[in-house]
Amino acid sequence: MGRVPEAGAVPPTGGPEPEGRRRRSPDWVVVGLPVLATLLGILVGALGLVLRIIGVVVLCRSRHWDWNQKWVGVAVTAFLPTVTALGYNFGVSASAVPTYVPRLLTGLMLVMVVVGAGWLWRVRQVRERA
Repeated sequence: MGRVPEAGAVPPTGGPEPEGRRRRSPDWVVVGLPVLATLLGILVGALGLVLRIIGVVVLCRSRHWDWNQKWVGVAVTAFLPTVTALGYNFGVSASAVPTYVPRLLTGLMLVMVVVGAGWLWRVRQVRERA
């Protein structure tokens, strides 16, 4: 039979984590993923979309921000750039658009994501591992 630990005993280091505690992503991953998704989305659209979805999930599961901050982060780093891209791709005809508009909108989306990621970094709550 296995050894039964005493009440209040700390598990040995390097052992399995206690039930109910899962490892979370570090805060720099949560902040950097939307920026990476936008940059790769400019080059490879499908990869950017997948990384953007992963970024939203990781942000929503993070312990570094409260509920309201997570919603603002999702809106600024994922929702608004996606709506901007969809509005341009499906809302205007290509013949009526000057040649600088696609680059301007791409720059605007990149600025939105970088500003949103910077805001998330500034308002994060550093929590010690318990």
